[in-house]
Amino acid sequence: MTISEQQLDNLIESVPNYLTEKNVIELSSKSDWDILSCRWFVWKFKYGIKSSLTAYASVQFNKVYLPDLSMLGVTRFASIGSRKQKKNLEKLSKEMGKYNLEPQYKDLATSYIDYLTITSVKYLAQGNNELLLSIINPNTFLDTLDGWTQTIFSQGGDGNEEVGEKVWDPYELQNWLEQHISDKNHKIEEENKKTNEKQVKLIYPYSFDILKDKKMISPL
Repeated sequence: MTISEQQLDNLIESVPNYLTEKNVIELSSKSDWDILSCRWFVWKFKYGIKSSLTAYASVQFNKVYLPDLSMLGVTRFASIGSRKQKKNLEKLSKEMGKYNLEPQYKDLATSYIDYLTITSVKYLAQGNNELLLSIINPNTFLDTLDGWTQTIFSQGGDGNEEVGEKVWDPYELQNWLEQHISDKNHKIEEENKKTNEKQVKLIYPYSFDILKDKKMISPL
């Protein structure tokens, strides 16, 4: 089903509010990650969905979206530099959580979330809304994420492939993650040539193995 421009705008506006602390707690109860790391994952995920939807809408409907100042604590009732903005930033800091696993895997974990959000919106763009709408629904988020995680990290397919259909291999995702980080680092290098404020390049651990190190990038 094709999504309309208005439906997409509504989704972009509201999607960060769908997943809440309740979903963080549910994820934590099934994960080996601590509550702060699960909070970090959910935060990155829901705002990654918003970012991917915004990018899709920009191309699909030739629209320009202004930066989301609420991420800086700025709202109609909290101007820049105000006490209210400071309180909003403190609240945001708590909601964002923290990646508490081995630090060298944080960029990989972030890129894995990018893969989930980009893929969800890619299916939406192709007319398949089911995955996206299920994974942002607070009532089906955990089950959808769990099922998708099992599929992503399983070798040999599920036996339901159609004739001629390529069997999924999780090492394809590892290649995607490596390329994703490489592309981002290339952009960082180009930006660093233009400014004195140098950005730090992302880390891709040379020994990373997506099956052995699954728990470093996925909470399930």
